[in-house]
Amino acid sequence: KTSYDPVKDFELVTNVASNVFAMAVGSGTPATTLGEFVESAKAKPGSISYASAGNGSVSHLSMAMFLARAKLDMVHVTYKGGAPALADVMAGHVPVYFANLPEVLPQISGGKIRVLAVSSQKRVAQLPNVPTVAESGWPDFQTQTWNGLAAPAKTPKAVVDRIAGEMAAVARDPEFLKRMDTLGVQVICNTPGEFAKQLKDDIGLWGQAIKVSGAKLE
Repeated sequence: KTSYDPVKDFELVTNVASNVFAMAVGSGTPATTLGEFVESAKAKPGSISYASAGNGSVSHLSMAMFLARAKLDMVHVTYKGGAPALADVMAGHVPVYFANLPEVLPQISGGKIRVLAVSSQKRVAQLPNVPTVAESGWPDFQTQTWNGLAAPAKTPKAVVDRIAGEMAAVARDPEFLKRMDTLGVQVICNTPGEFAKQLKDDIGLWGQAIKVSGAKLE
């Protein structure tokens, strides 16, 4: 348990960028769309596995949420981090992994994996031909992590707004956008109010994901 309240002890400034997740399968997996993969998994309930970066990781929670929405029964295989999980997917030992987008981008061009869908609300610039999970038939699905700025609680509103405004200006800089694109993240730089609403929504989303996944502290 943390010694602080992550909501009450901070003034939210801006969500700088979001991190999208990609439903990645090995090149040996026959499915070329998310719909095809779901149909193959439904045909063999409880016999197809999926990888995650660890129990309670975002890859685990995202996949657990998707399984619940798609009404799938799959076997969870945990790894100590994303690198070994992705390696086993590429080797064909595990068919699918809901990976952090930057993890998979270098492997796509080499043909070692395919991305069936991304977890964001909109398609990502790095993979414009890859649909979102929502487009693929599950319109209520979306998971992302983010990197934001926050100030101590009771920081004057004028200060918070000034920092948010400066970050919004940075977000219009072509060099900054180019650098973020190479990292595989999506620039947001929203307002303090928008960030606060997003945090509230995310608390509900991830709370639900934890319940669905059955993940517990170890």
